[in-house]
Amino acid sequence: MRAAVALGLLMPYFGLPIGLAFMMCVDADRQRIGRLCVVVSLISTLLHGLLGAAALLAMREYVAALLTGLRGGGARSPDLGGMSY
Repeated sequence: MRAAVALGLLMPYFGLPIGLAFMMCVDADRQRIGRLCVVVSLISTLLHGLLGAAALLAMREYVAALLTGLRGGGARSPDLGGMSY
């Protein structure tokens, strides 16, 4: 049971198919372990998505500054031998 929880938390993308495979077994104990692994994997995947979205929202100012620098950087660059953008 601890291994199923650890797999679901640490590697949810691997825990989901492994848990589904365990759920297809005939043994009731393996089905219970597989169900636990699937549930923990789904919760962990949801948390991973929420934390990823929060990280992207926190970085939006940096991305905007980078894009502004890239857009405005071409006007202040030295002559590149007649090359234009």
